[in-house]
Amino acid sequence: MDTAYNPAEWGTFAVGLTTASGALTGLVFVAVSIRVREVLDHPFHRRRAESTFVILLAILTASLLLLIPSQGRVAVGIEMLVIGAALVYRASHTWPVVRASLRREAVVSYYVGTFAHVLLCLGAISLLARVGGGLYVVAVALVLELVRALSDIWVLFSGITVDGQAAAQPQRSEVGDGPGVPSG
Repeated sequence: MDTAYNPAEWGTFAVGLTTASGALTGLVFVAVSIRVREVLDHPFHRRRAESTFVILLAILTASLLLLIPSQGRVAVGIEMLVIGAALVYRASHTWPVVRASLRREAVVSYYVGTFAHVLLCLGAISLLARVGGGLYVVAVALVLELVRALSDIWVLFSGITVDGQAAAQPQRSEVGDGPGVPSG
């Protein structure tokens, strides 16, 4: 059977993807914890954190499903199609928040993510029909999803802005009394 249509041959890829998406999911929690006020107080940043978490969970789910032994091409195709369709649906409800933000990087991230979601659906259909790239297309889509999530995590860590201004950092006193404690 051709590798593009044989889920059993994709175990090593799925293990790597499971590990990466699991680790990055943890980073989303760390990023949100560090900037909890900025994320929770702003609808755009809250939606970005939620979307990044959902995408990483989708990647984790897809890669774990790919690891189930003895699954056939049709079962994996249906699973990937359901995951891709759920991501496309969520993206359609995210667009109003992105559009309202007027941030170029957010629009680019949105379009890259939406492209990856659609590509995942196309890869699943290719796998089901046994035409085209099959699991190679699914793999490209999942890696693109991962890269997009990594980019969004970076923004959550370092690039959160409020009304075009960098988010305020806690001030440290020169005496070392702790964050935001005035010296003197």
